This record gives sequence, structure tokens and C-alpha cells, in this order.
Amino acid sequence: MDYKKILILGFITGFASGFFGVGGGFLLVPALYMGANLKIKEAIATSLFIIFLFGVFGLLSYLIQGREIDYNISAVFAIGGALGGFIGAYFAKKINQNRLRFIFAVFTIIMGIGIFIENIIKLTNI
Repeated sequence: MDYKKILILGFITGFASGFFGVGGGFLLVPALYMGANLKIKEAIATSLFIIFLFGVFGLLSYLIQGREIDYNISAVFAIGGALGGFIGAYFAKKINQNRLRFIFAVFTIIMGIGIFIENIIKLTNI
């Protein structure tokens, strides 16, 4: 396993997440797939664990700094995320690796196009 490549991809993913504010999962999955040669399902599961750890450390950071946290919104969002995660994992189990990788790629492209169009509209004031 090429740990240098994984470290570089991890840095790029973290930088892009911090700089652009984009979801880490969208960047982590391809980085883990390409950098660590994980199967797509392993990359997805690993990225979810990494995101969980980011969330825990982010929460601790906010608590230590005394920042305000809206626990009601957090709880509702966490419940929705958990339900969606269980349902998504159920369906992902039934799909083969190649099809899941293709669906992920298409979904990522669609999201990118949507963000691109939204920003073009904002920049041109249409």
C-alpha cells in the first residue's frame, strides 16, 4: 500500500473540503478508491467512518471553544442521516461494485454540474 499517495490524497481532500466547503465524502470515496485501492463499497464505508471521526473532533472543538450548537437541528439531521444511511446501505448491498461505482460517478457529475450552473447564475446575475 502506498501510504505517501494516500497521505497526499488525504491532504488534497482535506484542503479542498476546508477551502471550498464541499462534503468530504464526495472527495474521500474517490481518493480512497484510487489511493488505497479499496473496493468502492469499502471506500464508502471507510469514508463514512472518517466523516464520523471528523464530526466527533469538530464537535469537541466547538465545545472546547464554547461555540453555540443547535442540538435540536443536530439531532433531527442525525436521525435523518442515520435512516438514510441504513436504507442506502441496504440497497448498496444488492448492487454489484461496478454498477455502484458508475452510479456514484453519475451522481457526483450531476452534483458538480448543478453547483457549476448555480454559480454561473450567481456570477452573471441571471
